[in-house]
Amino acid sequence: AVVSTQSTGGNNECRFWIYQQLMRVYKAECEQLLPPLHLKDKADSYPLTSGSNAQIFHMDPMLTPSHVLELLELKSMLVMRIVEYRLGSKELIQNVIKKLLSLAWINPSGESSNINALLSTQDFLKTIQVVSGKDLSDFMSRYVYQPGFTALNFSFAFNRKRNVADVTIRQKPLHDCEKYVGQLTVLVQELDGSFSNLLQVEKNDAPQELTCQSKSR
Repeated sequence: AVVSTQSTGGNNECRFWIYQQLMRVYKAECEQLLPPLHLKDKADSYPLTSGSNAQIFHMDPMLTPSHVLELLELKSMLVMRIVEYRLGSKELIQNVIKKLLSLAWINPSGESSNINALLSTQDFLKTIQVVSGKDLSDFMSRYVYQPGFTALNFSFAFNRKRNVADVTIRQKPLHDCEKYVGQLTVLVQELDGSFSNLLQVEKNDAPQELTCQSKSR
């Protein structure tokens, strides 16, 4: 859907579509409608909503409501986009997928077969670490193995004398999700174009300064 929207509507239309899907997932998370994307123990079940006695077997199309499956697929797409950004390039994620496909067609005897065509989340993580050298265990624990996520609210004030923007990031974790701590890329639109800045997000809401590249007029 992302590729078709981008090819037919352009980058802006694609970004708007992704934003719409993000808001759908955000609303569902606020209403506690979504279970985790993946459970380490496949025998586990998860409550469909808080205050409800109904239990669902995770990602089972016969037992999980269709609207929940649709939202889980949307969240999976958003998580995969974050994984792509974490790896740094589309080529790396493409290499991971190619390696997974090649492993799926090779059985222990070395003959080409589709006997190992079932891939797991753990296989995916191991292949990412082999191809890119990056460990995504913390990321998976935060966004895949548990429900909820952290909503970031941005506010800024422009200091004309110093030509800097004072940016404040406030966090609102949903459910029991911990606050996000780490680096965050922020794109600032200025007079001379857009410039990316790397911010260090901490648990407190202390403001940070971004030096503007364009001279104020």
